[in-house]
Amino acid sequence: MDLQETIERFLSDTERRRSDVTVRRYGEAMELLQSHLALERLDPEAPGEPPPGRIEDLTPAAIRSFVHEFLGERLRSNERAQRRYIAATRSFVQWLARARLVSEADGRALLEVLKPPPRTTALD
Repeated sequence: MDLQETIERFLSDTERRRSDVTVRRYGEAMELLQSHLALERLDPEAPGEPPPGRIEDLTPAAIRSFVHEFLGERLRSNERAQRRYIAATRSFVQWLARARLVSEADGRALLEVLKPPPRTTALD
């Protein structure tokens, strides 16, 4: 299934259930996710345009790269924004699982990558 179309359906569903601020944040997060996936698919040696994004592109490795490298680098000094975008991505993955657009096992694997790291305390 086409990722762009799926994201549009997710955002449309979100508009009915969430505040305008949340919808805007989710939209921003989905734009960043799509940008990251597009960059991942770009191969300078491949002829023509990159293939359109598909749900199958959402692998644990791709999500890990998005969260830890792309967002980490892009939003290095803004942990709050990072948490918001990760939460939006988590919500998207949960929506995919509820809509049965990914298998239960794939949904769990994606959500595992999106779990927040354990907090450390000053005593650790």
